[in-house]
Amino acid sequence: MTPPPDDILLAARRGLRFRVCKKERPPRQGRWRTVHRDVDALETALALAVELAPSAEAAVFVDGFTYWTSATPDLFNSTVLKLAPG
Repeated sequence: MTPPPDDILLAARRGLRFRVCKKERPPRQGRWRTVHRDVDALETALALAVELAPSAEAAVFVDGFTYWTSATPDLFNSTVLKLAPG
């Protein structure tokens, strides 16, 4: 899974840090538990989330906003990269 190239550049230029989480069981009512915090590269955060995805729903967050989740793996919320404080 690769994020859009423009997202990679924007995240790096703004110095954004990412949090990789997995959803605790039961999935629908479960809470997000942080597995990796302060990941400084978007590609790394996404790769870590994809590794978690087979066993649980996984997500990448930036400053409290959801960037990506394994529930909708083809959707990247690029807008949050512009909204999150850098």
